[in-house]
Amino acid sequence: DLFLYKFNTSTNAWEVAVTSAEDLPPPQEVLTIDLDITPLTPGRYRLALIVNTFGNPDPQPEHYESGQWVQLTELQNNVVIFQDRYDYSSIVNPATSQTAFSVGAFYQPDASTRTLDTFSAHGPSNTLNGGDPFSGVGGYFQPQMVANNGTSVSYGGAYTGGFNGTRAAAAHVAGAAALIKQLNPTFTHIDIENDIRIRALQNSGDPGASGPDTAYGYGYLILGNPEPQTCTVDTIGIYRDSNFSWYLRNSNTSGFADLNFVYGEPSDQVITGDWDGDGIDTVGIFRNGTFYLKNDNAQGNADIVFDFGQATDIPIAGDWNGDGIDTIGIYRPSQARWQLRNSNSSGAADVTFKYGLKYETPVTGDWNGDAIDTIGIFRASDRRWYLRNTNTTGYADIKFIYGDPLLDDPITGDWNGDCVDTVGIFRRAEARWYLRNTNTKGFADIKFAYGLANETPVSGDWNNE
Repeated sequence: DLFLYKFNTSTNAWEVAVTSAEDLPPPQEVLTIDLDITPLTPGRYRLALIVNTFGNPDPQPEHYESGQWVQLTELQNNVVIFQDRYDYSSIVNPATSQTAFSVGAFYQPDASTRTLDTFSAHGPSNTLNGGDPFSGVGGYFQPQMVANNGTSVSYGGAYTGGFNGTRAAAAHVAGAAALIKQLNPTFTHIDIENDIRIRALQNSGDPGASGPDTAYGYGYLILGNPEPQTCTVDTIGIYRDSNFSWYLRNSNTSGFADLNFVYGEPSDQVITGDWDGDGIDTVGIFRNGTFYLKNDNAQGNADIVFDFGQATDIPIAGDWNGDGIDTIGIYRPSQARWQLRNSNSSGAADVTFKYGLKYETPVTGDWNGDAIDTIGIFRASDRRWYLRNTNTTGYADIKFIYGDPLLDDPITGDWNGDCVDTVGIFRRAEARWYLRNTNTKGFADIKFAYGLANETPVSGDWNNE
């Protein structure tokens, strides 16, 4: 006998919809549903067709052997319809395509349990070009893997919600593919698909049948732990105004300069930054409201010249918008006002705000590792650093005591390559450097002597290493 089960997704319950009537000679069986006699409550249903040789139906279709499940098809084009699951195939269009990367779904009620969803289709895909579903010849291998059946969504604080099912599982895999492409820009779609399959096969514990199978595919979507974020290390240098010379080191240690050249005049204020986005910080000077920036650390004329600010302003530099290029700004001590430009050119400030007190010492850096530089101050009155994670007016996000402004000049940089800029000081009278790997109170993580007393400290990545 044939038993047609219906599963109401609203009530999560199986029911026998109809059994076959033996009004035709074997091996033919006919199933007919009269919806006037057996009405369906409004809802969403899945169907399962079972061959039962024992008479009375089992209340749970999952209790039947896989060989007793019969594939449901629409005879016009051999497309499977409304199938709950089927050991041979329940994949439907467009997942039946040979080039599709089909994804099944599992649910995870707790940290240690993953269960394949009953609505997650089994392969292989059976299409007119992929194998006759009644011939015993398999079609293309599908699904490729399974992923979590749920999502949670938050957009702009105005919407929270989510969606479930294989559409959610497919979205997870699509997101994983985007991350792999971001990490490996040269990957083709075949490279990405193979990378996802290998990660699943190696890390998901081989659910289902041994090896890749047509229920779980290659296994669970698992990207593994992310690679630790690393950045190049910033190192120190000095500007010696007695001879207009820069002395830059490629390590935070005592020793001779790795780069030495003449650029500027004694009255200039100095800055450093990556002005062209090549990963190497180079020097610049601010003279009477005009910036003169170099794209290499060598003697010569400025590559970029423009006016911005006033002669009494203090120049600053940073990547204010996360585009990988450092641009300039000024701190106006008489107003405690900051004016930032997103390009190294004349014009109105792109960002302007007040922060701190008048006549403080400005600093800049990426304090939280988000690839955007923000501002801060080193306050002489209480020896505290007041760092902001946004370029806006407000209270400090980070504050702590380190150094003594009466004795020390502030310096900032990524001293350990963790992609977070932290503070340091150059003790003028001793020409000693004291660098911290966290923006907290404490002893120096790195200390050494370099340069002469009362020189101007600078920092940057001079060699992109």
